[in-house]
Order: sequence, then C-alpha cells, then structure tokens
Amino acid sequence: MEMGCGGTDVVGSGTLTFDANGIIQSGSVSGNITIGASGGANSISLTPNFSNVTQYASASTMLHVSQDGYTDGSLSTYSIDANGQILGIYTNGLNQTIGQVAVAAFNNPSGLMKAGDSTFIASNNSGTAQVGSANTGGRGSFSAGTLEMSNVDIAQEFANMIIYERGFQANSKVITTGDDMLQTLVGMKR
Repeated sequence: MEMGCGGTDVVGSGTLTFDANGIIQSGSVSGNITIGASGGANSISLTPNFSNVTQYASASTMLHVSQDGYTDGSLSTYSIDANGQILGIYTNGLNQTIGQVAVAAFNNPSGLMKAGDSTFIASNNSGTAQVGSANTGGRGSFSAGTLEMSNVDIAQEFANMIIYERGFQANSKVITTGDDMLQTLVGMKR
C-alpha cells in the first residue's frame, strides 16, 4: 500500500489470504507503518491488525473496534495561565499547550521611551530587552481571566484633588486681591 501525507510517501507491504467463504486465513504486514509529519506535528506509527477482516462478494466494510487516540476536533477556546502558557481547548476534549507569551524585562524600566498609546520602546538608558517566560528572572505573572483595574488609591487621590482645588482657589483669590489693589492704586493716582 502507498499513501501520501504532507509530502511524505509512506510505503508498506503485506499479504492477506481468504478462504472460499471470505474468512481470513492468514495475514502478514512487513512491520509497522510509520507516517512522517510536517509542520511541527509528530510522526505516527501504525501496526495493522487484520485478524477480524473478512472478504465477501460485496462492498468492503472495514470498521475499527477500538481507538486509543482522540477524534478529530477543532480549537473551541483557549486560556492563559499565570506563567503565560496558552492552553488550547478543543472540541474533542483535548487540552494542549499551543503557545507561550514572552515577557520582556529591562535593567532600567524608567529609561523606556514613551511611544504613545500606552506603549514604550527601548532606549540606551533602559538597556536591552531580556525576553523570557513569566515568573522567571524577575518578570511578573499573568492574571488570566481578570479585568485590569486601576492600581491607584482612590481615597488618597480624592484628598489630593481637594488639596489642589483649595490651592487653586487660594491662588485665584491672591490674583483677584492683587488686581483690586492695582485698581485702587490707579484710582488714587488720578
């Protein structure tokens, strides 16, 4: 038998002998059939078992009795763990790591230059990016499935706003008083 799979030809040979009633008498296959893979997939090795195969004067109906793998499936959703690993959840029940989010650390994060829209770029002052996995080398972790909230103390910020507002009011009173004094001085000179 010959099959094509991802540009790799798979060749195997064997003999099946049936009696006059269509019952298999003997069967042999020359070893396992290995199917090479491409695109990062693992190759698979098959060992055919023809012990229950029959051959009658009708269309062939070869059916498998048991299966030790997953049925075909497609990616239905994904999740990201605290280490930045992306876990793919498939429709056939398979959960598999499909990627890793890289995190960059800098010797001097304050030296990064603003590039707009909450993005930053490396500069001579920040040093080069040290890219790696989350939770390693002083890099932070991920909080998957959470909504980022402000890291500001709201009570303190309201207090600061009141202080700034009072300062603005006091400064505007000083300007108003200074203006009144100048008006009075100009009026006295006439």
